[in-house]
Amino acid sequence: MGTRRNLTSSAALIAALALTAAACSGDDDNNPSADDTTAATGAEPDTETTVAGEAATGAPFTIGVVNIEGAPTFDFPEFTDGFDSAAKHVNERLGGAGGRPIEIEECTAQGTPESSQQCAQELASKDVELVLVGLDIFTDYATFAAAGIPVVGSIPILPNDYSAEAVYLTGGNLGVMTAITAIAKNELGAEKVGIVSSDNPAGNAGSDILEDALTAAGIDYNIVKGGDNETDAGYQGLMRQANEGDPDALISLYAGPGCIGTIRARTALGIDTPVISTGLCRNKDVIDVVGDEAVGWIFATGDDSGEQFDVMTQAIADFKGIEPDEVNTGGFTVIGFLQLMTMFEAANDVAEANGADALTGLAVYEEMKNSTDRKLWPGTQPYECGQEPDYPSICTFGIQFSEYLPGGELELLADGEFVDGKEYLP
Repeated sequence: MGTRRNLTSSAALIAALALTAAACSGDDDNNPSADDTTAATGAEPDTETTVAGEAATGAPFTIGVVNIEGAPTFDFPEFTDGFDSAAKHVNERLGGAGGRPIEIEECTAQGTPESSQQCAQELASKDVELVLVGLDIFTDYATFAAAGIPVVGSIPILPNDYSAEAVYLTGGNLGVMTAITAIAKNELGAEKVGIVSSDNPAGNAGSDILEDALTAAGIDYNIVKGGDNETDAGYQGLMRQANEGDPDALISLYAGPGCIGTIRARTALGIDTPVISTGLCRNKDVIDVVGDEAVGWIFATGDDSGEQFDVMTQAIADFKGIEPDEVNTGGFTVIGFLQLMTMFEAANDVAEANGADALTGLAVYEEMKNSTDRKLWPGTQPYECGQEPDYPSICTFGIQFSEYLPGGELELLADGEFVDGKEYLP
């Protein structure tokens, strides 16, 4: 039992680190989704795949959702909110998937193998076309495969996810840690870095991947570990130790309060060494507190601006009954929204090519898995599954990075390209 408890605790926080891999940024004039956005905001659409402003009709296209909710230490309802808000947006503003309304059957897992198996059996009995995985640590691939139900996820968690018969839109922690290494080496020219990380199973799992990647890149490192929640003096001590020896960059693997603590510690100590962190430190709840103390931090996230971003936040706000500026753009709701919208675009293409009657979960899955020219919604990042033989279910490893500037502006690094560190994969 102790082993399982450590494993699941690690998995939940490792998944949180992987939020950075699904950043959304900017507009793309050649992107059909940009036309979807224009249509949704009232202007004339110019693509044939969008049915703007018309409610979906016809037989529902039924999707299963598995997500962990309501467990004592695992509760991620915001992921399901992302799926639901995207489905509402598609059905009410974009005419459905191939003209058919998306209908969602939800099952909540509890972070145990038994609950994941129960969800798989329940959704199989409801004849869903396809399953979207939010956070499900022990996804029951065997039951879904036996029922002929394909699986699409965003964040792989355990090692078997990387080789599962599934489509995962990001590389999870593997993608984040190797991309951070690539930024340190290629953008900052780092030969030595200092790392601060929480000393718990999750932090250790993430830092292990990072250490292996840094070693592969020939970068020396000094790692300092602290508690999940430190005092101001504690965070200052961690940052001071990590900055010893004049490193070329610092890397923070903290999240939430740890982001606030390490950002403020750097300011208090007068450290001007650039810091690379995951997108969790770009979380609205963090930036609202630290403001321009974040200047000099590099986040594994894109520039959250543009029509696409605005439409997404409006759709989520409408679903939640809040104002757009209250949407936590660093949360799981956004990841769920992007995941369903990416699936929706593939479904539309299947229906356009073969007719609405040919729209099946398997057809959508095959379109996503086998295509070499698709992009993740909102159309800025190409994805191609199976690029790495050791990780056949993974479709992208690249991540955008941006530097926080005074006043809250973000400046994209690497000319706005998606940075991957596949050469540093373990």
